[in-house]
Amino acid sequence: ANSCRPAGQLGPLVGLGLALAMPLWSAPLALKATLRGEGAEKETRRVVLATGATTRLEDFLALLRSRFGRALARSVAYIDEDGERITLSTDVEWKEALALGITSVEVSPAAAGESSGEEWEVVGADARATAGTSKAYPSASVPLPLAAAAPAPMRAAVGEEPWSDRLQFWLNGDEVIVENPSPHTRLLDWLRDVRGLTGTHVGCGEGGCGICTVALSRIDPETRQVELVPVNSCLRRLCAVDGCHVVTTEGLGCKNSGYHAVQSAIAAGNGSQCGFCTPGWVMN
Repeated sequence: ANSCRPAGQLGPLVGLGLALAMPLWSAPLALKATLRGEGAEKETRRVVLATGATTRLEDFLALLRSRFGRALARSVAYIDEDGERITLSTDVEWKEALALGITSVEVSPAAAGESSGEEWEVVGADARATAGTSKAYPSASVPLPLAAAAPAPMRAAVGEEPWSDRLQFWLNGDEVIVENPSPHTRLLDWLRDVRGLTGTHVGCGEGGCGICTVALSRIDPETRQVELVPVNSCLRRLCAVDGCHVVTTEGLGCKNSGYHAVQSAIAAGNGSQCGFCTPGWVMN
């Protein structure tokens, strides 16, 4: 007897196989990244790709720029099983290498005069005419109204640099400086991958579920008053929090510093199910 399955029944099995493979393709990956300087000098970081083998090369390089704190060449390299150095400079090459299971890569500092992909160009006469001007906001000292224990005050940025590659904001009461941030980096990815604040969870990635919500304090440009709003960190770019104060669920309250009233109420009232989306509820 022929034990082969009829061809008409193979379709569901193929579809099931693809469905089972998708979570593996996007599962988080841990890589060792080594920055090689002049001579034998090198620096190594362990990085985690939250979106696994679907991560774009530019997003990976942006993460490395944040981790190493310097401009990098726009390519990465790895050593294959034959001992040869393979350079990757496109998304296709990068994702193929991830699919092969590479576990370590090497990067190099950007050469003098080399573009790292993060520069901005002022285009047009009107833009050039206004590039040297800035709108200075009055100095302000505003305590964060959400924190159980008063953090360092948020200050409105005052300066004469309308164009800068230096990002300055406050995170859970602490001042943060990021040099040459990538315009592609999402606030959600930076919080989790760079700062390790994994209480802000990854959900739909398109602003629908709300579990990535954080609180944002900023100066309203019209009223000059501080406004506090919940934002979806999966939609907000890291560059868009310059001069703001970002508060995550860890900054709102924790076991060591004491819980916020909303956190305590949800816990006391058994107000969560599995608990995965609870931090987003709280921050909303």
